[in-house]
Amino acid sequence: RSSLIAIDMAEAAKRRREETLNSLEAYLYRMRDLIDSADESNPFFKCSKPDERTALEREVSQTLSWMHEDGDSATLADFRAKKAALECVIL
Repeated sequence: RSSLIAIDMAEAAKRRREETLNSLEAYLYRMRDLIDSADESNPFFKCSKPDERTALEREVSQTLSWMHEDGDSATLADFRAKKAALECVIL
């Protein structure tokens, strides 16, 4: 019985990690799309400064590289920390 509980807990942790990874990845692509669409209807361009866009672009690029290099071995906390770092650049 305890082994079933352990398996359930491991599966739940794996699901949470995958959900957090997917959430971070989706967030990165949304941010990249904001940066890439430089038309005047883009509200991000209307209310951001060039240096803010550059900082966000750099952070997105670094995080995407990190995901490709180290994402397979990253923990749930790692993914959350990366997303928080991105959110700090935006805010």
